[in-house]
Amino acid sequence: MIVIRRPLGIIRANVRTYAAVNVVIYGSLFLAFILGVAFPRLAEAGLGVMTAFASTSPLGEQVESAPESSILALTGVILVSTIVFGALGMATIPSLLVPCAGVFVHVAFAFLLGLTYAPQDSDGWVVFWAHLPTLVLELQGYILVLLGSVILARYWLRPRAHGFATRRAGYVRGLVESAWLYVPALVVLVAGAIYEAIEFIVILG
Repeated sequence: MIVIRRPLGIIRANVRTYAAVNVVIYGSLFLAFILGVAFPRLAEAGLGVMTAFASTSPLGEQVESAPESSILALTGVILVSTIVFGALGMATIPSLLVPCAGVFVHVAFAFLLGLTYAPQDSDGWVVFWAHLPTLVLELQGYILVLLGSVILARYWLRPRAHGFATRRAGYVRGLVESAWLYVPALVVLVAGAIYEAIEFIVILG
């Protein structure tokens, strides 16, 4: 099916870039995690920033107040939040205006997540291990979207090197390939949202 073949073809054609984005995003998360464990005050500062950031999201309160007995409802709220804010708002839209801007935004976001979930006691380690699959899945969804942002920047800034006559043609093709990468990204984000809902209600509830 083209819905499967086309995104996989794009990933294979850009496998080195895809690997590099993985290293940068997960590396930022891991580095901040280590720093947060080593320097508790830094972790506290990161948690404060993340709390303030979450409070500005219109969906933040809905995630907190979603029916605790309904995994489906909480999954839906989390999924909308990750798509609207994490994928579109923080990755794709900034990159439509400034090449690769979404990558820099998500490097900062991954670093902040690493600080936020750096454990300071035994309870913190329980929360971290329970939430780790969510972090891995959601960041992977964003990484797939960010790959599209990098491809867009390449076609936009160097169109002739990629077989396009004008920047506009390269930009349009970059948009198309970015859109195709939302297919696997959505699959991963759905999986992450389902797990996170189960985590909140069953594992940590």
